[in-house]
Amino acid sequence: MPKKARVLVVDSDLHTLSKIYLSLIHRNYKVEATDNAQEIMARTERFKPRLIILRSSAKNLTTELYEELAAKRMNVLLIAEENENIPVEWRKLEVIQMPDDVAFFDAKIREILNIVELP
Repeated sequence: MPKKARVLVVDSDLHTLSKIYLSLIHRNYKVEATDNAQEIMARTERFKPRLIILRSSAKNLTTELYEELAAKRMNVLLIAEENENIPVEWRKLEVIQMPDDVAFFDAKIREILNIVELP
């Protein structure tokens, strides 16, 4: 099996955070998780994720943090509420609503990062 990407998951809802984290671990991703958006930049420097799964309701998520992520051109899969106003837009930002099934994230990560599964 090919080596999977590093993913940082950020969500203040610990139940959802755990579900996404465990789902990705079971699919052989290297995963770190936090419930505090203020930790994103320090964790990206240390962990070097290829993608951040970020819930827009995460505590301490600020416009400045959005701007930093955009400036660093980070791949971000943002889980937002329908019609929520996102303060910053950038090419590597994709906004979705929370899927019913966390298995959705594996397919979405492979799509965003162009990961091809070998037969």
